[in-house]
Formats: sequence, C-alpha cells, structure tokens
Amino acid sequence: MQRKIGLLYELSHCKGMIESILCYHWSEGMTAEDFIDDKYLADYVEQLGKDVVMQALQDAIDHIEKINCDVFTDSEGCSYNNIVFKDGYLSEKDMEKIFLDLWDDALNVNKGGKNESIC
Repeated sequence: MQRKIGLLYELSHCKGMIESILCYHWSEGMTAEDFIDDKYLADYVEQLGKDVVMQALQDAIDHIEKINCDVFTDSEGCSYNNIVFKDGYLSEKDMEKIFLDLWDDALNVNKGGKNESIC
C-alpha cells in the first residue's frame, strides 16, 4: 500500500511537469507521442511506466482550452505563460483511477513476475 501511495505522489508531480511542458511547447494537433521522450519526463516514465505517463499526457492535451502567453513578468524580466483547462481535467480522483487501473492490469499480466515499470 505504501508503494501505491508513493506512486500516486509521483503521478501528482508528473502531472505538474506535464502542465509546465505543455504550457510552453504544445500547439494544436500535437499528441502525447510528441512529448513522451521529453527529458523532463524521463524519470517519471522510469518510475511510473510509459503507459501511465502517456495517458496523463493525452488527458492533459485533450483538456487544453487555451494557453495564455506572457501573463506575468518577474523582476528579472522572465515572462510566464499559463494554461487553462476545460472542465473535467485530471482530478486527483481521476489520477488515482488511471494509476489503479494500470496497476491492476500490470499485476494481472505479470503474475509471478516483476514488472520493472511499476512493481
């Protein structure tokens, strides 16, 4: 159970990284495949598994309403964007369901063996 909680924590952090990446690099027509090899997601892919990260990426992409550019400039002159999501975007409960569904699938496929991605 502690392992599941730890992975949900990692998924939450992964969601934050996904949002940052999409906020600055997404454009219309792009899919999860366009981002899965991003260096900032590599640790999450290793820890959570490619399927989990792909599903989280695609869910975020599917819920993008718009990206606002240059919404804030800090004292050093760096500008920041923000991303606005449609209603229904990847709530904590949704994240847990994604994880548990994939976890159960992995356990069923790998009975008696170790799944390097998530077990």
